[in-house]
Amino acid sequence: MIRSRWVHLMGVLAVYCLLSFSTPQVSAQISKNKIKNSTWQGYYETKGGNRMNCKVVLNGSSGTYHTSDGSGRLRNVEYNFDNDPSNGDWFVRISADWYLTQNWGGKYGGEVSWTTSSDNYKNLSGDYDINGNRGGAWNCRLQSFNGGNDDFDLGGGGGGMDKCVDYSDWKYNDRKCYYYRTCQFPGGGYQYVIYYPDTDPEWVFWYNPKSEKYWCSCPTVKHPKYGKKVRNGHEYFHRCSQPAREIEDCEWEDEITTSCTAKNDRGESIDLAGLPTDLP
Repeated sequence: MIRSRWVHLMGVLAVYCLLSFSTPQVSAQISKNKIKNSTWQGYYETKGGNRMNCKVVLNGSSGTYHTSDGSGRLRNVEYNFDNDPSNGDWFVRISADWYLTQNWGGKYGGEVSWTTSSDNYKNLSGDYDINGNRGGAWNCRLQSFNGGNDDFDLGGGGGGMDKCVDYSDWKYNDRKCYYYRTCQFPGGGYQYVIYYPDTDPEWVFWYNPKSEKYWCSCPTVKHPKYGKKVRNGHEYFHRCSQPAREIEDCEWEDEITTSCTAKNDRGESIDLAGLPTDLP
């Protein structure tokens, strides 16, 4: 009888231990698979210490990134799952090769190494190097799991990263002979950034499709005064005091600012930071 109870007790303990140690592994694997298809918003630091807005999209063993200094691709992305021995929390180490595809003609490249935080993997931080030399730090916050079923609102603790806009690539309007890219707002809504290479190569112009008016402009890398700073990641906005349907009819404010917001469909003010500096 005693032996039978002892065997039963050991069996219960074995099942308990199996569940205790295997369940985190199953949960960890699910989280890892989601992270391999995820989108992150935040900033990276240049060698000079300047912060640049960035967006990272992971897609299995590859990915892309978009910054105010150019866009590029990630290759050979690897994910190593581990836990903190001090508290047992799980995290993921991510490493990849990166290279620029815009602005610098693929001249620069290197390696990046990130680690997710253990609070549901919502934060991503790490460092990158440029051709073997240390570049700076990356800090991002999870925006969504790609695929449409796992998107979520980061809530009040998001630090504003859930309010990031998304800029498209350049497209060409054959009828009106200009280039344009779409700025998609979180919470709904969008505007156009329009570039006239023949008549105004030093500026891009913001166009609101609802009001059908131009209301702001930004200097490009070709601007004689601001071009070099724009190439280095600085952003400038020149708002209209009187928006108009035609650029030549706009009245412009005296001051050029380093930040600007616009309203989304919910009436929220959205920061327009992160406008890519590449030109078509």
